[in-house]
Amino acid sequence: MSVLSRDAWVEAFHQQATNTLLTECRDQARWCFHEYRLDAAPGDDHDLVQKALTDIIAGRIEWNPSRRSLLDQMRDVIRYRVRNQKRSTSVHRCVSMAGDEESELTTAASAEPADPEVQLRRKQERELGARIGAELAALVMDEKDRDAAAILACWWSGTSERKDILAETGMSAEVYRHARRRLIRLAGRLSNELRAKGKAQAE
Repeated sequence: MSVLSRDAWVEAFHQQATNTLLTECRDQARWCFHEYRLDAAPGDDHDLVQKALTDIIAGRIEWNPSRRSLLDQMRDVIRYRVRNQKRSTSVHRCVSMAGDEESELTTAASAEPADPEVQLRRKQERELGARIGAELAALVMDEKDRDAAAILACWWSGTSERKDILAETGMSAEVYRHARRRLIRLAGRLSNELRAKGKAQAE
């Protein structure tokens, strides 16, 4: 098996990470959601694809361009993660059914609120977050900044504490600090529309 240099790996990634690939991967995600009968919210396909890409950039998922295409790697990751999501959902459902009245009340309390306005607001927040994450990831890829991509991948997965990110990525505190600053600077290059919407949502 040939070993690629970092520059060769990055070049292969940029050659293959095209808009066509992203479209095909989102189609694959929607097909998998349908195949495994999962209720997917609008933007879930985009979110799934973006997380897979950032995990590959960050090195969380190993990809060797000399062995297989990026599209094939992405398809496998998408199918694997949707299948795992289906299994997790099934286990959760079985546990809930086996519970008593108290557990059923707890499940009901944690469900989506019945208020249509609250549901709409949460849906809009998820969609905006997915759009911001996608554009930021594209900027990171353009800069070929794998350390910044690793931090972004942690944020995507719900890991935001500095100590947890250092533990997951193996970065030193100094590398983390500089990469985070670069990531924040890149956020300043988001489209005016997304920056305005993000600011309004935070207020």
